[in-house]
Amino acid sequence: FQAEDGIRDLVRSRGLGDVYKRQVNDLKRIGKTFLRKYKKQKKYLAELMAVEGTLWKQMRIFVRGLGKIPLRQLTDPELVKIYGNMFFVYHTPLSVSHIIEDTSYLSERRIKKKLFSLLKKQGMEKEFGRTLTALTQPSKPSAANLENRDFLRIIKKIHKNKKLLTTFSKKQKTTKDLLGLIRRFPEIDLMLDIHVSKYFFLQNNYFFAKPRTKKTFVISAQRFISDKGDYARLLRETSTAYAKHRRKKQEIKKMLGIRGELLLLLELSEKIMHWQDERKGRMMACVHFLNQINKEFSRRFSIPLDLLKWMTPDEVTLAKLKNPDISRLKKRAQQSVVMYGHDLKFNLVARWFTGKQAESIIKALAKKNESFEVSELRGTCASPGKAVGKARVCRTVSHLKKFQKGEVLVAPMTRPEYVPYMKLASAIVTDEGGITSHAAIVSRELGVPCVIGTKIATSVVKDGNLIEVNADHSRIRLLD
Repeated sequence: FQAEDGIRDLVRSRGLGDVYKRQVNDLKRIGKTFLRKYKKQKKYLAELMAVEGTLWKQMRIFVRGLGKIPLRQLTDPELVKIYGNMFFVYHTPLSVSHIIEDTSYLSERRIKKKLFSLLKKQGMEKEFGRTLTALTQPSKPSAANLENRDFLRIIKKIHKNKKLLTTFSKKQKTTKDLLGLIRRFPEIDLMLDIHVSKYFFLQNNYFFAKPRTKKTFVISAQRFISDKGDYARLLRETSTAYAKHRRKKQEIKKMLGIRGELLLLLELSEKIMHWQDERKGRMMACVHFLNQINKEFSRRFSIPLDLLKWMTPDEVTLAKLKNPDISRLKKRAQQSVVMYGHDLKFNLVARWFTGKQAESIIKALAKKNESFEVSELRGTCASPGKAVGKARVCRTVSHLKKFQKGEVLVAPMTRPEYVPYMKLASAIVTDEGGITSHAAIVSRELGVPCVIGTKIATSVVKDGNLIEVNADHSRIRLLD
């Protein structure tokens, strides 16, 4: 399902019908198959990750070569071929790592069931939320937190240079002035260049590619320094947090006597969590390079870029680029449903539904009741804590522009481009996601209270509602 707004209304609704049920059955079937093999041979996961790693390595080699090719100098057939190859190296590793979703779906439910049963036997069921959160804390930093750590190291270097520090402390200084000044200090200039090359893609999503540049990082640095951010404290916390997580987990496992399948599932969940984060970074980098090719298509064939993105890979042919059906693409962008499958030769194919057809499918699946009202929601604790604040419902990236510091971020799910706003939130609530989801990982690292998997938060909560998020008890209350 591709529609930027429609997708979330569909996925976040309850009772999605037969299509959803078949999807869940697939998740269960594949998850059970994997777990059965993993129990017999723990290195099975490592073997899958090694295969996927080899495929991503091929992607990196291709991308390095692509970066040296002036796209404007390619012929039309050459550019179409480059696009096909780029999509292939992007899509192929996912044929291995799709196991992440299948395994997470099943293992998370088993972890919750077994942990609650264990705690209940010891009269500790009230500690379920806190215990689950502690046991699923990351043992190493995510890509977003690595970027934050490296950014703070740049800030530290600037603080050691009096001239730079004085200049960065003045909000009235232009970015152009700051970039010019930094060039006079090769060590810091090189650090920034390396930072951009490592993390330029982190705020991309599956539809928009908005690469971060040296300029955007300099603006962030100026804001941090002029606001007197405490880089030293943040660096200390970052350097010690993961060791604390590991110690805490070991203490809990020993205290509760966790062993057998529950121990195996917890260890597997942690590996899957980090694998998922690594995959997301690779995918967002690929999105950047696919977008570069799409921009060149847009320039050559006079197709608006945002409409071009509504063509599926099998439609990106020279004939269709020269004679695009703009009206059809506009209908897809307005509201659409797309169903993917494979032909007899296992080529990826898609069938689109637009207009009234799409509307009827969405209604039939979602079964949405506009009058549905509740005063309390339940989900899963992803990061402990309590907060009270005004809600800001952000179903799409465009809604984030209205977000204010201290508000409660309510979203279908979060993605890398949400991170700057997650840092400003007093709490985070999502419709979707499990203990290895993006919202769960990032909220734990930020120390922001977070409840995930509420199913209906974006349907029930409205902008401006005063809500109480009690993540310790996985509960959200509407106060007005």
